[in-house]
Amino acid sequence: MPRRARRPGRPAGIALGLVALVVLGWWSVRPGTDAAGPVVGRVVSVVDAGAVGDGVTDDTRALQAVFDAAAPGDTVVLPAGRTFAHGDVLSLASAGVTVTGGGTLLATSEQRSSLVLAADDVVLEDVTLTIGATSRRWEAAEQQRLRVDGHSGVVVRDVRVQGSAAAGVFVGGGAAEFLLEGVQVTGTRADGIHITGRSRDGRVVAPVVRDVGDDGVAVVSYRSDGQPCARIVVDSPVVDGSRGGRGISVVGGQDVTYRDVTVTDTYAAGIYVAAEGGWDTAGVDGVDVQGGTVTGANSGVDIDHGAVLVYNGTPDRAVRDVVVSGVTVAGTRPSASRWVGLVTDSGGEVSDVRLEGLALDGPGPDTTFVSNESSTTYRTQGWTRDGRPLPDHRDEQVLDAGAAASGPAGPVAGRVVSVVDAGAVGDGVTDDTRALQAVFDAAAPGDTVVLPAGRTFAHGDVLSLASAGVTVTGGGTLLATSEQRSSLVLAADDVVLEDVTLTIGATSRRWEAAEQQRLRVDGHSGVVVRDVRVQGSAAAGVFVGGGAAEFLLEGVQVTGTRADGIHITGRSRDGRVVAPVVRDVGDDGVAVVSYRSDGQPCARIVVDSPVVDGSRGGRGISVVGGQDVTYRDVTVTDTYAAGIYVAAEGGWDTAGVDGVDVQGGTVTGANSGVDIDHGAVLVYNGTPDRAVRDVVVSGVTVAGTRPSASRWVGLVTDSGGEVSDVRLEGLALDGPGPDTTFVSNESSTTYRTQGWTRDGRPLLPRQVP
Repeated sequence: MPRRARRPGRPAGIALGLVALVVLGWWSVRPGTDAAGPVVGRVVSVVDAGAVGDGVTDDTRALQAVFDAAAPGDTVVLPAGRTFAHGDVLSLASAGVTVTGGGTLLATSEQRSSLVLAADDVVLEDVTLTIGATSRRWEAAEQQRLRVDGHSGVVVRDVRVQGSAAAGVFVGGGAAEFLLEGVQVTGTRADGIHITGRSRDGRVVAPVVRDVGDDGVAVVSYRSDGQPCARIVVDSPVVDGSRGGRGISVVGGQDVTYRDVTVTDTYAAGIYVAAEGGWDTAGVDGVDVQGGTVTGANSGVDIDHGAVLVYNGTPDRAVRDVVVSGVTVAGTRPSASRWVGLVTDSGGEVSDVRLEGLALDGPGPDTTFVSNESSTTYRTQGWTRDGRPLPDHRDEQVLDAGAAASGPAGPVAGRVVSVVDAGAVGDGVTDDTRALQAVFDAAAPGDTVVLPAGRTFAHGDVLSLASAGVTVTGGGTLLATSEQRSSLVLAADDVVLEDVTLTIGATSRRWEAAEQQRLRVDGHSGVVVRDVRVQGSAAAGVFVGGGAAEFLLEGVQVTGTRADGIHITGRSRDGRVVAPVVRDVGDDGVAVVSYRSDGQPCARIVVDSPVVDGSRGGRGISVVGGQDVTYRDVTVTDTYAAGIYVAAEGGWDTAGVDGVDVQGGTVTGANSGVDIDHGAVLVYNGTPDRAVRDVVVSGVTVAGTRPSASRWVGLVTDSGGEVSDVRLEGLALDGPGPDTTFVSNESSTTYRTQGWTRDGRPLLPRQVP
């Protein structure tokens, strides 16, 4: 990782007087002033404007008049305990208006039942939408109970949709940067939540969907739309009961993520990813379903989906880059032909499908997996059946669509070899390098090499595991006795390192070379590092490089390194880091770094629930050059520089940034180093010819930032490089800290801020000329 002395604590051309020199494009709390107050605007009760709210009187005209008269910053109140009947479509087309209050809107005409949000920055919060009796499923725009009709920045929060003639919540028309949070949908004729029509850059957080007529949560893109829905994230959805559809689905779309799903009692598949010819949908390019449960899937005996189905029913579109991982599946209809399927029927492309870490539990189909695609198009790994490991479904183990049902496959075969039996001593003194390396070299695919618990195996040179498909485990310890030759290198496909401790003797300084990274993933595909403890390193604790692909670091603990805790670089791609704990490291806690000389940036890296506690000389989490990098639920404490850092650095000639999403968490005690002025969150471009674009930091609580820092949050450039589409949203700044909340020397057209608080009080958007 670039050393602290070269980092932009005070970028060239921006002196200590930066606060006074910059354009404050959104807000600033200046030294000696209090935090800005709430947004100023009228508060208008619809009752005061003539609506009755008795559930019988048609209040359509009065409601629409209030909506039409509202101005930016106004709040329209639907008082709790009142039910406002409307017999026609209602439309809120005034930008920057909030509708709230706890009241209910009752649609009395199923054919004209929509509430339409049709302006930028509209907020609908704490409102119930109901409907009278519905006779059938309808399809038109005016029949979707709540409709987000294009525009940017719409927020729907804590809204309850109880019944709909079509979908409960319908997002379309090219809607962008929308947020659906805490939405509850029940009793619809069609989908619970339906996202379509080129919608992009949206988040759906903790929706609860029950007893709906079709899919619970669906992202759908039609070829006629021209562009697919893109960059949609759905966090912690609960789908409980689909009378005629799937639980969660992507039917045409790009870069769609579902996380921590809970799906119960669906008619068809619980998880469905597809391009459909009959509906002429778009193809699929990038879907990631990460973690959760699917229970009671595919109850409908007239549709044979199983619990999870990836499908291409088109002749000329592709379904590619699909990941379903870490999902527990139980109670799938036993008469279904399989639990999981990958099926094509019209000749369209399927590629790079990864079905990993699936746990199939309890009664269900006899066959675990069916595909009529070549095994080169997909990858399976880490499946279990009632807790027993299943082999990868490849080559002769693949069941094609016409295969007869069979019982669950058994555990993977292979030798189990203890390094002690092969001559290693493990007393922490004897140099076991030669014996260990001999065992690694002799291992064959499927073998397990055991480092017995309670033993410490000293090695005075680099160790390399270059045999594909080998697992090293056992609870033992590898002690590096030479800081200059201290690496354990994983250098083959499908290697697994699990439940091992890596330590090192005393280190004299920070080193930089490959052979000094304590654990190195050196290229290759499918490497898994799980429950590994790295205690000390002369360089980084875990170093991933060389174009490593489809790697998984899970439950890794790193302490006491000279450089980064976890460092991902060198064109690495399609990797996941799950629940790492990094403490007392010399530089960044978890870093993704791409150099321009690499040729391609690191891409599609996801880091879930990282804990970084103590960085003696760097940042907490960082992306310094990279594409499509996501951090979620971060916990960062006591960092020398920024807690969150996203940058292109000229001094280190890094790549630009295109797509970084930091979603939720806490940053505490950031920027303790008085010689570097980062604040808690810093987005930075120090290059003249690269871009930092499409950066989102949202839902993060920040506390205890060094008070003498010039700001809590910064967006800074110093060499003329492009910055665009930076969104800093829902940040909560709590407790003592800098006087100034936000500093930027970029035009306010390059970024967007929304929903910040200071000690619980909303901060006021203020445009400064």
